[in-house]
Amino acid sequence: MLELLKLITDFFVLRDSAQKGMVSWRVVLFGFGFAIFLFATGVPAANYYDKHPEASTMFYVVIGIDVLAFVLFMIFGTRWYLRGMARYRASLAASEAKGQAVDAR
Repeated sequence: MLELLKLITDFFVLRDSAQKGMVSWRVVLFGFGFAIFLFATGVPAANYYDKHPEASTMFYVVIGIDVLAFVLFMIFGTRWYLRGMARYRASLAASEAKGQAVDAR
């Protein structure tokens, strides 16, 4: 039941972001690509390390690469989000200056 509530909340958050112009097919594609990259590198490395404990260096290197990719993805994602919100606020200010009715969400 809690998972259903989480899915409903995610739907409304994504809908709001789409209305603000923050979600597009490129954003979704990058998100899926990133998740596939993490699973395609981390899971095989963990599986190999489980069967061959002497390969710990390889496992730590792969996990380090995944952590570095995650940190960079979050940095660039935050930067993209802040730029998008600045554009959205600028468009709100421009439409308010023109005297148009604005949906202030």
